[in-house]
Amino acid sequence: MDRFGQHIDNMYEDFFHMDYLYGEFAKRYGESYYSMSVLFVLGENPEGISQKRLCAELFLPKQTISSIVGTFERRGLATHRTDGADKRSKLHVLTAEGKRRCDEIMGDLRRIELRCAHEIGEDDMIRAHEISKRFLDLFQQAMQS
Repeated sequence: MDRFGQHIDNMYEDFFHMDYLYGEFAKRYGESYYSMSVLFVLGENPEGISQKRLCAELFLPKQTISSIVGTFERRGLATHRTDGADKRSKLHVLTAEGKRRCDEIMGDLRRIELRCAHEIGEDDMIRAHEISKRFLDLFQQAMQS
């Protein structure tokens, strides 16, 4: 294997490790990585968000989002209402209990993330983001050609 192949393998390991760690964090609160992600996006959209936009923002299939939102509704964490702009669409929103839960989980997660980011330093965080974004943009272009 050439050096670039090894770099790609290292990236896979990093991505899988990140997924694992966030999944382990979510388990502390009885959530899955995906349900925690949906909770985060719902929390970021207090006015409500459609299933279609949830799918697009999280790169998850419709069935996965539907299942998670349905579970949240049964648990009293979320509800839905008709979209004023598109009567055929539903907007999913957190309930008061859902917002409390979101704030608790995301607050703890953000504290850990910020502690790590401060250790790494702003310049390296910016560089890491630039490199990831560039790789993903190039990957997307290559897939489309």
